[in-house]
Amino acid sequence: MVKRYRLIFSVFLIVLIFVCLTGCSITNNHSPAAVARKQANTILKCIQKNDADTLKSLFTPDIQQKPELDEQIYSFLNFIDGEIVSYDQHGGRSRRHVKYGETIYEEVYSIINNIRTDTGKNYRITHNAIFINKNNPDNLGVYYLEIRDEDLIESDGGNPEDRKIIIYYSSD
Repeated sequence: MVKRYRLIFSVFLIVLIFVCLTGCSITNNHSPAAVARKQANTILKCIQKNDADTLKSLFTPDIQQKPELDEQIYSFLNFIDGEIVSYDQHGGRSRRHVKYGETIYEEVYSIINNIRTDTGKNYRITHNAIFINKNNPDNLGVYYLEIRDEDLIESDGGNPEDRKIIIYYSSD
């Protein structure tokens, strides 16, 4: 009799743990912070593979229609000197505008610091993306992408235009 109760209790406990762990992972995969981290990882992969099409697909549909975007992406992908060997990714964050208890607008952003290449260069990437936009729900995605040469910024050398590349369009 006691063995039967132990078995029932053990099965119940295992099911409860499984449900809790599954529920947490589902929630975290769709959180704004998780979306920002996923986009940041995709941006790094695009640089490593020189994948302009995937990088372009991260931008909002309105921005993807801009004729100058292809050239900006080409410059962005070719800015890094060498192959990426290491980096430190900060967790994604979000900012939101709430009106009457409803989220009207939310954006996500992330920073990837200490991107080091095999040539000894050090870079930083920042990106911002629209996550929720009740006024334009079909226009979600990246609207700001910046890559900086941290060595030039720190030494304050070189031409300011050579220090970073920014792809930016107003999020309005």
